[in-house]
Order: sequence, then structure tokens, then C-alpha cells
Amino acid sequence: MNRNWIISAIVLAGVALLATWIAHNTYWDTIRIPTSLKGEAASNPFYSRQRLAEALGATTEHRHALGTLPEGGIVVLSHWHWSVIDNRRRQLEEWVEAGGRLILDHTLVGGEKELQRWSGIARKMATEQEQEQDEPEKNETQEESPDEESEPSDPLPELLWANDGVCGVLLAQPISLRDEYHVCGIANDAWLTADRKTAWELRDKEHLQAARVNVGKGSVTVLNATPFGNRELLEIDHALLFADVTQLTAGDEIVFLSEEKRASLLALMWRYGAPVVTLSLVLLALALWRGAVRLGPLAAAPAAARRSIGEQIRGTGQFALRFGGGVELHAACVRALHETAQRRIPGYSQLDAAERVARIAQIADVDADTLSATVNHTGSRRRAELRNAVMVIEYTRRRLSNATRARETS
Repeated sequence: MNRNWIISAIVLAGVALLATWIAHNTYWDTIRIPTSLKGEAASNPFYSRQRLAEALGATTEHRHALGTLPEGGIVVLSHWHWSVIDNRRRQLEEWVEAGGRLILDHTLVGGEKELQRWSGIARKMATEQEQEQDEPEKNETQEESPDEESEPSDPLPELLWANDGVCGVLLAQPISLRDEYHVCGIANDAWLTADRKTAWELRDKEHLQAARVNVGKGSVTVLNATPFGNRELLEIDHALLFADVTQLTAGDEIVFLSEEKRASLLALMWRYGAPVVTLSLVLLALALWRGAVRLGPLAAAPAAARRSIGEQIRGTGQFALRFGGGVELHAACVRALHETAQRRIPGYSQLDAAERVARIAQIADVDADTLSATVNHTGSRRRAELRNAVMVIEYTRRRLSNATRARETS
């Protein structure tokens, strides 16, 4: 009994120690997990921007192709290939020079040289050493003890660090809606440079992060960030920055262009060529059906019936003629003639070949030379030659048999 009490006490002590360790090394916290986007917001990356612009009195349109652009309007490009099609790029440049306002973000693909030559704005990629210099400051902030009660120096929300970029304070020059903007989604591996005078720009402590340059009657604005997503637009200063970047006023027409999600090749083929696709599939199905292996004969098999003796003889003759040129058939006929003559002519076995033919021709009353040529030719024959030879030999054999039989009866 004492032993059971000792074991129970040890187990209880172990459980108490485990509970104490868990209590001192864990804590409860609240984590905000955003719900998934639904409806049009899940498929349209410009949904929030469109609703905001429409609330401010503008008209919006979301496209995947360039098409006709509004005169003096606004075009916002996201995930766009700048130089993949030269005619499309020149169309955008001419539209801006005629008075359009173009906005490009960090998702612009390719065409750095063409964009710099036209607008004077270029993107400079950070080297590995420059990126490593920025990392110690972030690590020092992350290594601070959570128990410290010091106020955080950066008022930007940590939730927005998940949008493929960093957060920071950008100063505007010249001051428009605000003198500084709290922005997230800034690319930490690059910044902008401008080799001509800018009409408006945003800078952090070291680099240029956004710039607007007048081109002709219009302007082009380039951002080194992506702060205008459907979730991020209404956070901190992003909505004000969007209005400042687009120079939005009531009555403006805004076209949002993106090549991030395009219909597949099969979907485009069906959309623009459904009749041709349908006809091609029908022809392909007919060709496969015509060339496929059939499960049975085309017609029912005829009822089994006995062949006549004539069909049997003709079939055997055709087989003998087809394989061997009729040599075996001719030899069989000659052999039958000699067997008949041996039975009908006394002393036939003692005669030589020429005497045998002469004796047979005399009794059967046939031409000896013709019979000799027919019997002694052992090579292959054509169909007509074989038929005539068989007829001569068989006719002679029957005449010989009938003549000797008539002599015996008389």
C-alpha cells in the first residue's frame, strides 16, 4: 500500500512541474487572420481602386487589352509587359504625350531601357551588400524583448508586411495632399532614379521611391511599390496616396489594365473560333471512327454449305497453279496416264519413254508429237498453257481407257 502511494505522489509531482513549465513559457495572444476575398474582389485586382475612384466621382473600367484609351484620362498598369509588343508600347507613349496620365507600379515587367529612354525614370536594383546593410536594423528591432514596455518607433501596422515589401514613411516633394505618407509594399531590392526634372516625387531617407515626369501634354508616374491591393488600399495612407498618384478629380475616366490573369489558349480558341473548333472535332471523330478496328465483320457470315466436286477441283487446280506454277498438277496427270497405260498395254514397263508415248498415241488415236511435247515438258506453265496440257493428257487417258476396254469386250 505504501508503494502505491509513493508512485502516485511522483506522478502528481511530475504533472505539476510540467504544468508550471508550460505556464511560464507560453502566453495567449490574439492573431488577426484575414478572411478570403469573395465575389468580384477575388477575381478583379482593381476592385477596391475602382470602388474608391467611383466614390470620388470618376468612371472606371477594367481591361486585359489596350483598346481605345480615353483622351486626357488615366491609365493604371499592373503586371504589364512594357516592351513585349512595340506597337502597343508606342500607342501608350503617344497617348501620354497627347495629354494622358499613366501610372506604373513595381509589377511592371521588362522594358527598363525603353522606359528610361522615353520618360527618364529607371529602376536601379540593389546589390547584395546594400541589402545586407539594411538587414541589421530590422534584426535589432526583432530581437527586442517582448516584455519591454517601450513604445514602438514605427507606427505602421505589422499586418501589411505580408504584401511582398516593406513599410516606411515617404516624404512628398512638392507637398500635395500630404507632406508625408505611411506606405507599405515598398520594394526593398530596388529604387528609382530620374535623369530629368520630376514634377512630383516621394523619397525615403536614402532613395527615390516614386516619381512623376511630364511627357508632352501628359505625365507618367512610376512607383517602386505595390500598395494598392484589395486588402491594403484602405490601410494607413494608401487611399490618399492613390488619389495623389493619379491626380484624381471628379469626372475623370480611369482604365485599369493588367495581364496577370489571361484566358488560356483553349478558352481563347473556343471564344473566337467555336464553329471551326466544332467542325474540326467532328471531322476528327469521323476519321477515328473510319480507321478504328471493328468489333465484327461488315456483313453476317454466310451459312456453311458443302462445296461441289467441281468447286473442289477448281480450287485445287488454282492452288496448284498459284504455288509451283502447276508442276505438281502436270506431274499428277502424267502419272495417272502412265498408270492407265500400264494396266491396258501389255509389256508397257519394258518400253522406253519414246515407245511408250508412241504406243499410247497409237491406241488413243492422238497426235504423237503433241502428246510427247505435252508429257515431257516439266517446267512451269501459264494458266492457259497448264489448262491445255491437262486437257490433252486427260483426253488421251480417257481415249486409251475406252479403246482398250472396247477391244477387250469385242
